[in-house]
Amino acid sequence: MRPLLVPALSRLWRDATTLQLGVDPERAVVLTAVDPPLATFLTSLDGRRTLDAVLAAAPPGIQAAELIGRLLARGAIVDAATLTPSADTAIAAHLASALLTHGPEAADRVTARRRAHVLVRCKGRVGPLVAALLAAGGVGRVTVTGSGVVAPDDVTVGGLGPDDVGRPYVLATIDAIRKAAPTVDTSANSTPDFVVLAAGPLPLPADQVRWTSSGVPHLPVLLRDGVAIVGPLVVPGRTACLSCVEAHRRDRDPAWPVLAAQLATERKPELADASVVSIGAALAAAETTGHLEGVPTAALGVSLEAGPPGVPLRQRPWPPHPRCGCLPGSSAAGARQ
Repeated sequence: MRPLLVPALSRLWRDATTLQLGVDPERAVVLTAVDPPLATFLTSLDGRRTLDAVLAAAPPGIQAAELIGRLLARGAIVDAATLTPSADTAIAAHLASALLTHGPEAADRVTARRRAHVLVRCKGRVGPLVAALLAAGGVGRVTVTGSGVVAPDDVTVGGLGPDDVGRPYVLATIDAIRKAAPTVDTSANSTPDFVVLAAGPLPLPADQVRWTSSGVPHLPVLLRDGVAIVGPLVVPGRTACLSCVEAHRRDRDPAWPVLAAQLATERKPELADASVVSIGAALAAAETTGHLEGVPTAALGVSLEAGPPGVPLRQRPWPPHPRCGCLPGSSAAGARQ
């Protein structure tokens, strides 16, 4: 073991001899009677030396083994031997952050992102921004699909820029991804592990069928009526699918198929505040990376709706539809067997 005091924990002095590690009351650790030798010892816990070497170098009077055990139990120390060093600044930053929430599992979480391939189906403003955020967050391969050229309405902070107007949409999006993370792989030569559907005001029926039938988890992120809608995150065979969502909408409004057909063919720009676009993209990226890491996500079977300033975030659950048959054991699935 090589003890490492978690770098992302703030080190705050409550008074001359009381040191607080971290700010969050649920994980902060307060150490009392911290004199200069003990403060120096804590600073030396940088993950470069083995536990035996650290204990051997501890100043007299410090119960080093007991202290390290306490901090290890509270998640303030991790074993640096389990972490893979990286020269990539984005990955190193994510690792430092992951240590706070995942502790000893941080390296595995970061590795899961690095090995993942996420495809973003793009159109408009939000897709390129999601793709750039995923790349900056340490996803190893981010690929995109899209068409046409960049229009002025496609420009947004962090995504496509004013200089991209008139350029091929996909090439400009790939450039935005590489600006966010120069080492990311953008080659689409494998089946994605996850798909973000950000290609219009409604998910395309072909996408619903393709990714559900192939078992690939997918997440829609839409801009509609000035609101960013993220989800529901679909895990085929475990959650409601996007056809379930459409079926529920038809139940509530018999005219929905007619309205949906018009939405799907609308050519007007995505009208939403820049902050709403950014919130939607950030939520989509966070839900995607959370799923890749195997942690519970808020959008699993739920759509998250972020409106303009002053409108609270709304959560809308989408249970499986009894007539869909996308889940084993449902009435429709049984009827097909």
